Amino acid sequence: MIRICHLGDTHLSDRETVAGRIVLDAAGRNVRSLDRVRCFRSAITGAIERDCDLVVHAGDLYEHNKPWPSEECAAIEILDLLGDDRPLAICADNHGNVESCVEKHAIEPLIGRRPWWYVFTRPELRVIPTKSGPVQVAGLPSPQRSTLAATEECKGLSPEGLNALISDKLRKVLRFLRSQLDPSLPAILVAHLKIAGAWMNAAKRADDYGEIVLSPTDFAGWDYVALGDFHRCQSVAPNAWYSGSTDRCDFGEEANTPCWLYVECAETVPGIEEARLVPVILHVPTPSRRFQTFSPDELERVPWDPDVIYRVKGEVGQAQYDAMQPLLTYWRGNPLFSEELEVTRTTRVRSEAMGKSLTDEEALREWCVVNGREGEFRTLLEEHRILAGK
Repeated sequence: MIRICHLGDTHLSDRETVAGRIVLDAAGRNVRSLDRVRCFRSAITGAIERDCDLVVHAGDLYEHNKPWPSEECAAIEILDLLGDDRPLAICADNHGNVESCVEKHAIEPLIGRRPWWYVFTRPELRVIPTKSGPVQVAGLPSPQRSTLAATEECKGLSPEGLNALISDKLRKVLRFLRSQLDPSLPAILVAHLKIAGAWMNAAKRADDYGEIVLSPTDFAGWDYVALGDFHRCQSVAPNAWYSGSTDRCDFGEEANTPCWLYVECAETVPGIEEARLVPVILHVPTPSRRFQTFSPDELERVPWDPDVIYRVKGEVGQAQYDAMQPLLTYWRGNPLFSEELEVTRTTRVRSEAMGKSLTDEEALREWCVVNGREGEFRTLLEEHRILAGK
């Protein structure tokens, strides 16, 4: 039996913000950066505690394709916790992709840093030794769309046609990798891709129209498929899972439960593909900070928790907004609080009489009626006459 830690979408970054603001703690450290590091570390230490034979990172190690030295140091410090007897397989991704053919992918500097770190920047199959025996691991990185679009074969294609062509090429690559498998060894595929029908977020599914996507049926023959890219933990086939992100990244992931996956793959029967068993999956939550959205009417009843990122969202009238100012002032003292309030203001309809040719006195009288200031008419008229020199 092979025990696997499957994680992905750690998105390490020292540039993370809350509502566009960088929030620092008392020591001057980026709070959201610390969140990402804490959640990533919890997955790696969890893999060690459960004595996983192999750690598989399914991509998006970093948020940006040119990580800062501090971000690279954080990643290496955490991955070094694995020691030299727990191999790592990590897949290249879209966040780390670069447009220039002379630049390196964000994870390429990890190549050769440790002999037991297997970095997949192109499709290939490797046999990785583990404490429980050798494991076949194939990597299928996120395709570089811009590079493929520059080839002669792709010239003149519409965006949808190009995506369909790339998807078809990925399927051919998968078939080739599968043809190289040794049926006597466990077979793991790590890929950073969109899968048709999977949930991109709480409200949107991926489909196969106009996108580079594969189908769950493309994963037959693998004992386990470790997917990355979508931040919601989910199964797309009995043998294929997205681990989701280790930390919530924004309010679109408010309902997610960030985690990593502990996977047990039983030994296969040599030469009998049908005998491959469905992997046993265990969700292991990470200490991710919660996101919470509440309506304007709930503002008074929400407790202030320093570990939560809050947002008030909704539509309010001008009078309600004015009345909310003391509460909003209080909440604005929380750097992890943001507002998305739409203030509706009532505009008085212009009197039809105002469109007619009126004397100054008639126009002023009409204005007083429309604005509910009839009692001030005489005073205002007198002031007007004085200003006009009449």
